[in-house]
Amino acid sequence: MEPDLEFMPLPNLQMLNNSLEKLKNDAVLRLHALQKVNHDLLTDNARLRQRTRDLLRQKREQTQQPGRSSAASRSADFSTIGIADQNAASGLIGVYARTRRKEPISILVQRGPDFTAVVETRVCLTETQLRSHFHAEPSNLQYKMILIETKDGVVENASTVVTRNAKVTLRKLQAVYHVTVHCTVPNSERRLTAENKFLYQNLPMAQETPPQERPAEMQQEQHTPISVGNEVFSLNVQVGVEEYLTCSFVAGDDPGAAARQFVAQHRLKPVLLDGLITALEQLQDSGVTIRNVDVSDLL
Repeated sequence: MEPDLEFMPLPNLQMLNNSLEKLKNDAVLRLHALQKVNHDLLTDNARLRQRTRDLLRQKREQTQQPGRSSAASRSADFSTIGIADQNAASGLIGVYARTRRKEPISILVQRGPDFTAVVETRVCLTETQLRSHFHAEPSNLQYKMILIETKDGVVENASTVVTRNAKVTLRKLQAVYHVTVHCTVPNSERRLTAENKFLYQNLPMAQETPPQERPAEMQQEQHTPISVGNEVFSLNVQVGVEEYLTCSFVAGDDPGAAARQFVAQHRLKPVLLDGLITALEQLQDSGVTIRNVDVSDLL
């Protein structure tokens, strides 16, 4: 038998509301944990498939050309420059990189002052090797960055950013972060994947380190870092099973004005306005430019 909310005393209503709020928070935490598991499985699967392709290619080349020189072998290998070599060359405070084995793509994280960090994706392959891997022209590399934030072992947030820039500036950092980057090119289903995990610790202004000099053999096209403050922010509001409405605004615009225009344009209920303004302000301060929310979260 369902309770009659109309005649329920106020203390009982408050208790019921608190219970529902706790259930909602628990469901969000479980959802974020499942998202992290899904990202980990996708990353491991991509790495295993890449490793299998490399082993098959090496075996086929050794069978066809058993007497080839070591120089040619190094030229055809994706492991031209390793992550450990990059890390050793830098010597910078706050630069983290995986050093387990050589890979064609790596992620370097350099923390800065005021709770910021720069995430740089480095592709250590020549254009010929990229063309051979993707079976397409690598003129426009695209980076899909998945950023998962955890605190005390609990996933608190997960965001995805798609960009053509190799460097992304993160702001307002305060916890442990797991970064996964998928590098793709248009008209190709193949990808390169790398991941990194770092614990953010604020770097005082006086200890700010200069930009890292890249070795001559790693010189590539220089990309301008993404400043989240100069980006277009997009909040995707889920209003149906597979239906999303996108509220976008440029840094410097008034989130309140963007929210009011969005509500009026899509004829949404005015009760959503305050929650939408809060969500837009949180997105602007989060250090990412894209976020998905359910319409019930705006109530």
